[in-house]
Amino acid sequence: MLQNKLFAAVTSWPALDAFAYGIAGLLIVLAALLFVGTRGKDTRIYDAKMAWVRAWMYFCVCWLLSWATGVLPTLLSQPLLNPEHLGQTSWQVYVALTWVAVLV
Repeated sequence: MLQNKLFAAVTSWPALDAFAYGIAGLLIVLAALLFVGTRGKDTRIYDAKMAWVRAWMYFCVCWLLSWATGVLPTLLSQPLLNPEHLGQTSWQVYVALTWVAVLV
């Protein structure tokens, strides 16, 4: 019961809109940091801090695209593990193989 209320609260549009606007604000701040941080520097020299800023900008864009296309509410409204799948051997083997592929 609490889980259903939590999913309803998280996936309601005002909550997701606020999250998306926060991510958009973060993207703007990161873009400003990138602009200021790379001004006057040689772009052929690797800078780890600016690489992380670019990575966070990429993550922000991915979150915004998922929100804009409707994928984010769908992801948040579905349970991570479906109880029906836990009893299926084929599903368990598939999950084990994907974990091995990721870890190796």
